[in-house]
Amino acid sequence: MKKVLKKIKLCWKGLNWRFDNRFDRPEIWESLLVKDKYEIWTTVGGNPINCYSFWYWDEKVLYIWWIHWNEIWTVKLMKRWANLLGSDLGLFPKSCLEQKQIFVIPVLNVDGYKKAKNTPDYLNWGKFWKINFNGVDLNRNFPTTNWEKEACFFSSWKENYVSGGSSPASEPEVKALLDFINAQKIQTIYAFHNCRWTVFGRWENYEKDKKDYSLEKKVRDYSKFSKYRVFSEVEWKALKKKLKTGHMMSWAKENEIQVIEVETNTRWWSEWRRNKGALINSLKI
Repeated sequence: MKKVLKKIKLCWKGLNWRFDNRFDRPEIWESLLVKDKYEIWTTVGGNPINCYSFWYWDEKVLYIWWIHWNEIWTVKLMKRWANLLGSDLGLFPKSCLEQKQIFVIPVLNVDGYKKAKNTPDYLNWGKFWKINFNGVDLNRNFPTTNWEKEACFFSSWKENYVSGGSSPASEPEVKALLDFINAQKIQTIYAFHNCRWTVFGRWENYEKDKKDYSLEKKVRDYSKFSKYRVFSEVEWKALKKKLKTGHMMSWAKENEIQVIEVETNTRWWSEWRRNKGALINSLKI
């Protein structure tokens, strides 16, 4: 019976793989967005890290996709979002157009993305390739007080170990991102991953701190529209310390920057319908 169930599971994954690659393959509308595009860095592999900028006002919001190799599906979501921002202004309230500047970085780990496209490991849920060109997990390379050289992460519901870098922010992708955030004075970031169907932000002092209260609202609103559940601060604290070294969420808290981490529901496709309303609403807050 177990063998039969295993074969059925493999067949189901295989069908999803074919469906994903054939029917869910959005591309950036380069001819439309070329005026909004520029490079923020070049990776070790010689690939540009592109950024798209929309509207030009004081409040700056960054949407960033794809830190880990095995999360190429978030890029599909990003492409749809960038295309929407560049084409259909009628969806957004006038207050957004007159107050916000939106940045979209489709792929931070570009070297890993190019390799993972050739080896997506769909049949194993993409459980490998969470590293960059240098073999470092970028989401364990942020300059936090708890950074460590050897990093730990969950993969296929197991703890695995990988490099956190030779030093905090040693990796060009992380350095480029931090320089960009500082130069633009960005205070709100939406970061996307696969695939634990949660939304998370750290707001321990929200009863006393208006900033933390604002962050909680952004998290709960995204949860409401996307139907992803809220991953609470209690759950975060319950994670083992070794799982949080050099993590972007820890860096954000230490630097008083609002980061809303969205873990989409599946590795198979962009989940555009689920996220479209949540993304549009995120600009109204």
